[in-house]
Amino acid sequence: MEKNHGEYNFNIALIKSLMSFLVVCAHFWLIDDDMPHLQTAVSFFTLAAAPVFFIMSFFLTRKLYSGRDPKMLGKRIWRLWFPQLFWAVFYYLGFRLVNILIGINYSGRYTFIFVKPLNLILQILMGSDGFLAPQMWFNFVSIILTLILFTAFCFARLKGRIVLIILFILSLLLQYTGINYGFFAPYGFNVSYAAGRVAECLPFAVAGFFIADMNILGALKSKKIITAGCCAAIMTASAFLKDITDPSYGFVYEGVSLLFFSAALFVLLSVIPLDNCPETLKRIIKFTSRLSMGVYCVHYFIGYLWDLILCKALDIKSDTLIECLIVYLISLAVSYLISLIPFKAVRSLVT
Repeated sequence: MEKNHGEYNFNIALIKSLMSFLVVCAHFWLIDDDMPHLQTAVSFFTLAAAPVFFIMSFFLTRKLYSGRDPKMLGKRIWRLWFPQLFWAVFYYLGFRLVNILIGINYSGRYTFIFVKPLNLILQILMGSDGFLAPQMWFNFVSIILTLILFTAFCFARLKGRIVLIILFILSLLLQYTGINYGFFAPYGFNVSYAAGRVAECLPFAVAGFFIADMNILGALKSKKIITAGCCAAIMTASAFLKDITDPSYGFVYEGVSLLFFSAALFVLLSVIPLDNCPETLKRIIKFTSRLSMGVYCVHYFIGYLWDLILCKALDIKSDTLIECLIVYLISLAVSYLISLIPFKAVRSLVT
């Protein structure tokens, strides 16, 4: 999906590569508490990884909704749900095997190793079982948001954009009034972690749609310096004003600060001139971008095994930036090996 008008879009590829690494950092890098300023800055970038993915995803699929093509809809739903199904089974069998081979009896962070069939069922349905691969909540929410946007254009047709604006406002109202949190929180992690985030992530999807629909990037590319400065200012203000502008509770992605930050980050990375960058860098971007989905899917498994086996057995400090880089590179290598399997369905799990 990195092609734009027949040409390879290195900006989209760069976004995919950077965000996949930031996802790893979000899950496996704990910044020291004695570095509050660095912690605030880095945490906002890692927190923005999933929102930027939402913006990019719905930016790239705008024609699906306005075109109202049910075949395209079916392909997108399958494209999102098949990895959710496959990796649920993979994680389940993988953790069961680790438990049998290593015989780990460790309580705390790694109790998820002792998974049960119920964990597998919840993971297949919601993509967010805390004992398996909770990062797949993204796929579940993407499916729901895809259906919402598609339905809006099916029923409203020419007024579909107005419906999206109304839904955008409604989702923010549900967050700021506490209705969204109050409704889903009592149902526990497996439900709230995924279903509770639908209202929180809808604004990112709508933003991505309108950035494409209004050709905002095309209008801004001739004003790269001004755009970059404005985006930097918006991101800085959003990070510092989060505690003031956002609700006091939610499911991590609530409020407008992260919305402004993520949209500005997406636009900033989209207008960076990459056409004349070194060929080596282009090849790296293309390679890592192609496997970004694989990194997203397998990094939890790689990261927790790294922590559990190596860091605990060899008494190596975990939750560091170096560990994140290692987990990312191993996940990249594993994804590459899977991509070599000569079956389209298998390759679609990582590319």
